Amino acid sequence: MFCEMGPPIKTSIARISPRRWILGSSMVCESVRDPASKPADAIIDWQDGGDIFYLRKSTANDLSGGDVDIDRVHTGGTSAAVWCLGENASGSVTRIPLPGNPQRITRGSG
Repeated sequence: MFCEMGPPIKTSIARISPRRWILGSSMVCESVRDPASKPADAIIDWQDGGDIFYLRKSTANDLSGGDVDIDRVHTGGTSAAVWCLGENASGSVTRIPLPGNPQRITRGSG
């Protein structure tokens, strides 16, 4: 039995401004040029090109929606997608079956 995820994986990352992305329903990725601009609640940060990227938990003030297509560079059917977030930074989402929830793999003919 095949069950499509809701919402679809290809909508998991959305750009909400030129330097901000919503990751799923609970994280935000932002890029800044000035290290002093990084917020104190950043969970992790890294440098990519001339930008500093960081992750933080989303808040009620973060916008929802955004453009899910603009930075997406690959979609693997209904089970994976990849987005380009910087020069060498990317985000990917993959569907992983959980134990006790067997997935049936079918092979097409022809």
